[in-house]
Amino acid sequence: MRSALWVSHTCTVPSNVDRKRLTCGTSGWSIGCGTVSLAAPRMFSALGPNAFYIHAVFNLFAVAIVFCFYPEVACRTLEEIDLLFASKSPFVWATEKRFRELKAQHAGLALGGEELRRKRLGEVMGEKEKGGVQMLEAAS
Repeated sequence: MRSALWVSHTCTVPSNVDRKRLTCGTSGWSIGCGTVSLAAPRMFSALGPNAFYIHAVFNLFAVAIVFCFYPEVACRTLEEIDLLFASKSPFVWATEKRFRELKAQHAGLALGGEELRRKRLGEVMGEKEKGGVQMLEAAS
Protein backbone atom coordinates (compact mmCIF):
# COMPACT_ATOMS: atom_id res chain seq x y z
CA MET A 1 0.00 0.00 0.00
CA ARG A 2 2.82 2.39 0.77
CA SER A 3 4.31 2.31 -2.72
CA ALA A 4 0.88 2.73 -4.31
CA LEU A 5 0.47 5.98 -2.40
CA TRP A 6 3.51 7.50 -4.09
CA VAL A 7 2.90 6.09 -7.57
CA SER A 8 -0.85 6.25 -8.14
CA HIS A 9 -1.38 9.90 -7.25
CA THR A 10 0.67 11.23 -10.16
CA CYS A 11 -1.52 9.79 -12.90
CA THR A 12 -5.00 9.72 -11.44
CA VAL A 13 -5.49 13.10 -9.80
CA PRO A 14 -5.47 16.60 -11.30
CA SER A 15 -2.51 18.62 -10.08
CA ASN A 16 -4.67 21.17 -8.25
CA VAL A 17 -5.66 18.52 -5.68
CA ASP A 18 -2.46 16.50 -5.87
CA ARG A 19 -0.79 18.01 -2.78
CA LYS A 20 -3.88 17.66 -0.62
CA ARG A 21 -4.36 14.02 -1.59
CA LEU A 22 -0.73 13.15 -1.03
CA THR A 23 -0.76 14.89 2.37
CA CYS A 24 -3.93 13.11 3.47
CA GLY A 25 -2.68 9.76 2.17
CA THR A 26 0.66 10.07 3.93
CA SER A 27 -0.99 11.13 7.18
CA GLY A 28 -3.48 8.27 7.05
CA TRP A 29 -0.76 5.76 6.25
CA SER A 30 1.37 7.00 9.17
CA ILE A 31 -1.51 6.96 11.64
CA GLY A 32 -2.53 3.48 10.51
CA CYS A 33 0.99 2.06 10.78
CA GLY A 34 1.51 3.66 14.18
CA THR A 35 -1.78 2.34 15.51
CA VAL A 36 -1.11 -1.19 14.30
CA SER A 37 2.45 -1.13 15.66
CA LEU A 38 1.21 -0.13 19.10
CA ALA A 39 -1.86 -2.39 19.18
CA ALA A 40 -0.54 -5.57 17.56
CA PRO A 41 1.55 -6.94 20.46
CA ARG A 42 -1.28 -6.52 22.96
CA MET A 43 -3.82 -7.89 20.51
CA PHE A 44 -1.74 -11.00 19.73
CA SER A 45 -1.13 -11.74 23.40
CA ALA A 46 -4.80 -11.23 24.35
CA LEU A 47 -6.38 -13.06 21.41
CA GLY A 48 -3.78 -15.72 20.71
CA PRO A 49 -4.44 -17.63 17.50
CA ASN A 50 -7.81 -15.90 17.00
CA ALA A 51 -5.94 -12.75 15.94
CA PHE A 52 -5.34 -14.50 12.61
CA TYR A 53 -9.09 -14.68 11.93
CA ILE A 54 -9.56 -10.99 12.69
CA HIS A 55 -6.68 -10.19 10.34
CA ALA A 56 -8.23 -12.41 7.64
CA VAL A 57 -11.59 -10.65 7.93
CA PHE A 58 -9.96 -7.24 7.53
CA ASN A 59 -8.04 -8.46 4.47
CA LEU A 60 -11.23 -9.80 2.86
CA PHE A 61 -12.90 -6.48 3.56
CA ALA A 62 -9.97 -4.69 1.87
CA VAL A 63 -10.24 -6.97 -1.20
CA ALA A 64 -13.95 -6.14 -1.49
CA ILE A 65 -13.21 -2.41 -1.30
CA VAL A 66 -10.55 -2.64 -4.02
CA PHE A 67 -12.84 -4.75 -6.22
CA CYS A 68 -15.78 -2.34 -5.88
CA PHE A 69 -14.15 1.09 -5.83
CA TYR A 70 -10.76 1.02 -7.64
CA PRO A 71 -10.99 0.94 -11.46
CA GLU A 72 -8.16 -0.55 -13.49
CA VAL A 73 -5.95 2.12 -15.04
CA ALA A 74 -3.18 -0.07 -16.49
CA CYS A 75 -2.48 0.42 -20.22
CA ARG A 76 -4.71 3.49 -20.40
CA THR A 77 -3.64 6.92 -21.52
CA LEU A 78 -4.11 9.96 -19.31
CA GLU A 79 -6.97 11.06 -21.54
CA GLU A 80 -8.68 7.71 -21.02
CA ILE A 81 -8.14 7.93 -17.26
CA ASP A 82 -9.73 11.37 -17.34
CA LEU A 83 -12.78 9.87 -19.09
CA LEU A 84 -12.76 6.96 -16.65
CA PHE A 85 -13.11 9.25 -13.63
CA ALA A 86 -15.85 11.36 -15.27
CA SER A 87 -18.52 9.08 -13.82
CA LYS A 88 -20.49 10.28 -10.81
CA SER A 89 -20.77 6.76 -9.40
CA PRO A 90 -18.10 5.43 -7.02
CA PHE A 91 -18.63 1.82 -8.17
CA VAL A 92 -16.30 0.25 -10.74
CA TRP A 93 -19.01 -1.36 -12.86
CA ALA A 94 -20.85 1.95 -13.32
CA THR A 95 -17.58 3.78 -13.93
CA GLU A 96 -16.53 1.29 -16.63
CA LYS A 97 -19.96 1.49 -18.29
CA ARG A 98 -19.81 5.30 -18.41
CA PHE A 99 -16.20 5.10 -19.66
CA ARG A 100 -17.25 2.92 -22.61
CA GLU A 101 -20.00 5.41 -23.48
CA LEU A 102 -17.65 8.40 -23.28
CA LYS A 103 -14.92 6.60 -25.21
CA ALA A 104 -17.38 5.88 -28.04
CA GLN A 105 -18.41 9.56 -28.08
CA HIS A 106 -14.81 10.83 -28.02
CA ALA A 107 -13.08 8.22 -30.14
CA GLY A 108 -10.35 10.59 -31.32
CA LEU A 109 -9.51 11.71 -27.79
CA ALA A 110 -9.09 8.30 -26.22
CA LEU A 111 -6.86 6.07 -28.29
CA GLY A 112 -6.08 2.73 -26.73
CA GLY A 113 -2.69 2.41 -25.05
CA GLU A 114 -1.34 0.06 -27.72
CA GLU A 115 -2.67 2.19 -30.60
CA LEU A 116 -1.14 5.33 -29.10
CA ARG A 117 2.20 3.60 -28.52
CA ARG A 118 2.31 2.44 -32.15
CA LYS A 119 1.37 5.91 -33.40
CA ARG A 120 4.06 7.58 -31.27
CA LEU A 121 6.66 4.98 -32.25
CA GLY A 122 5.84 5.56 -35.94
CA GLU A 123 6.19 9.32 -35.55
CA VAL A 124 9.53 8.98 -33.77
CA MET A 125 10.87 6.54 -36.36
CA GLY A 126 9.72 8.84 -39.18
CA GLU A 127 11.45 11.85 -37.60
CA LYS A 128 14.70 9.92 -37.17
CA GLU A 129 14.62 8.79 -40.79
CA LYS A 130 13.89 12.32 -42.03
CA GLY A 131 16.64 13.75 -39.87
CA GLY A 132 19.13 11.20 -41.17
CA VAL A 133 18.23 11.93 -44.81
CA GLN A 134 18.52 15.67 -44.28
CA MET A 135 21.91 15.27 -42.63
CA LEU A 136 23.19 13.11 -45.50
CA GLU A 137 21.93 15.59 -48.10
CA ALA A 138 23.55 18.51 -46.27
CA ALA A 139 26.88 16.67 -46.00
CA SER A 140 27.10 15.81 -49.71
